[in-house]
Amino acid sequence: MVVTIERMFFMRHIFVSAVFGLVSSSLFACTTTIVSGSATVDGRPIIFKNADGLESWKYKYRIVVSSPASKGKYAFIGSAKPETWHRTGRIYAGMNEKGLIAVNNSADDLSSKNKKLKFDEKAPSVDGNQIVQFLSKCATVDEVEEYLKTAPKFSYGSSYGFIDAKGGAAYFECGVCGYERFDVTDPKVAPNGYLVRSNYALGSHGDPQIGSGLARYNRACEMMEQATKNGRKVDVKDLIDISRSLKHGITGVDLTENPPSGKEEKFAYFRDFIPRHTTEVSSVFKGVKPGESPSLSVGWFTSGNPLLAPYIPVWNSADGKIPLVLGNPNGEILLKKLNEQVKAYLFPINAYLHEGVSYIRHDRLFNAEGSGILQKLLKWEREILERGEKLSAKFYAAGAVDDSRDKFNAWVDEYALENYRQMVPVAR
Repeated sequence: MVVTIERMFFMRHIFVSAVFGLVSSSLFACTTTIVSGSATVDGRPIIFKNADGLESWKYKYRIVVSSPASKGKYAFIGSAKPETWHRTGRIYAGMNEKGLIAVNNSADDLSSKNKKLKFDEKAPSVDGNQIVQFLSKCATVDEVEEYLKTAPKFSYGSSYGFIDAKGGAAYFECGVCGYERFDVTDPKVAPNGYLVRSNYALGSHGDPQIGSGLARYNRACEMMEQATKNGRKVDVKDLIDISRSLKHGITGVDLTENPPSGKEEKFAYFRDFIPRHTTEVSSVFKGVKPGESPSLSVGWFTSGNPLLAPYIPVWNSADGKIPLVLGNPNGEILLKKLNEQVKAYLFPINAYLHEGVSYIRHDRLFNAEGSGILQKLLKWEREILERGEKLSAKFYAAGAVDDSRDKFNAWVDEYALENYRQMVPVAR
């Protein structure tokens, strides 16, 4: 079923649940955005996800994996947890050989945790992330809906976002009461060509007091408003900027304004920004125009938290080749230990106090001299973004991915490691 929404839905609830949103977080508090081709620079849809994990001081990361086609199943490439990939086969964002691209957010207000919902507790249900099922069995957004029509209810509430190679773009809010569809291509649903989700639903069962993510939702909407102002079109860089926003969506605190000197020790309270201590990876996917080869789809992945890891492109080619800095056959990433050092440098307070995850060294992240970790990263990452976009433009013109992709992968492995090693600090 298709429903219409008011984009600023959360304003109806913000006064009664702002405090709840500030102090409570979903265990997997992700943030996503879908932009239809009508609102992008080149007419190709874009979809974004910041993937958050459990609240833990221990460093977490994801690898990019590829799964070959098998009987009755499509090949796909996606972001997975290295400790569980071979056991569960579960991914958290990805794209398949037909050009279907999928992300998700948890939504507790769609689950049995929402005692206001009326549903058959004895009815068959499925639990957990279902992205692999969608990518392995569906080619389009419409096929996703056909799958959902006969699938068991979801005991685990989730908003699934999709774009496809036919021009489709939609969210499906799935839970114990079934699903609701939100077409990003429908001006009545998405008047500016985009929709945003955090960790509560915006449909008929939505309840931010049970879900979470008001601040993140608010900030992502604010940035998308700015990105589309006066008819401006959106590009990948706009979604990358959202993933790293250091402005809080409720308090308005902006860590990039009047930053401290890098010569002084300065902590900042760091809760409920779009990037979080728990953010394990970020991904921004650009799909294709109708009629283009799905292999031209590209996913820009980080190897860890986007505040400390570069975005690196992976093209949706049949061979599933991935830069080693994002993943290798042993389920590790080359940047892992370097990422661990940088995260410990930014969050140095003793983990066992359970407060360390809430405080970041502001002077080490972003400072007045321009020598903060994020500031250094943005400077050398620019070369990756420019080369990657240039290569994509070449592939679009040719209608296919060629072996220059392999040369790029070899270059980016060396370039990223060299620059990251130079960026890793010695703790003061």
